[in-house]
Amino acid sequence: MVDDKPDTVPDAIIDVTSNQFTLDLSKTNGRMLHIVAVDRAGNVSEVTHVDISEPKLVIQANPNTWTNKDVLLTVEGSGNGISKIRLPNGNIVSGKKPALQPQTMVSIPFMD
Repeated sequence: MVDDKPDTVPDAIIDVTSNQFTLDLSKTNGRMLHIVAVDRAGNVSEVTHVDISEPKLVIQANPNTWTNKDVLLTVEGSGNGISKIRLPNGNIVSGKKPALQPQTMVSIPFMD
């Protein structure tokens, strides 16, 4: 089951009977995949919730107007699998929201 809720519990109706399936993310209307296993006796496992959203990066500058002074950039990553961000100086910061003062151009790759 795919939706936008983080805690949906799917029903016990079996939709897939193999040990793998393909999900076309371009055709889904949600960001959370919810999975349960059902055995032949009808016992249902606990739900596994998987974030299938694409990673996003939001950068905010302070001040956010033209200046010849230092600018503080607040960077926030969101989406599937982001647990660390590599800063321009090579340092790796845990979490999704480091703050930095860039010297020039900045490249911030996502890491999982």
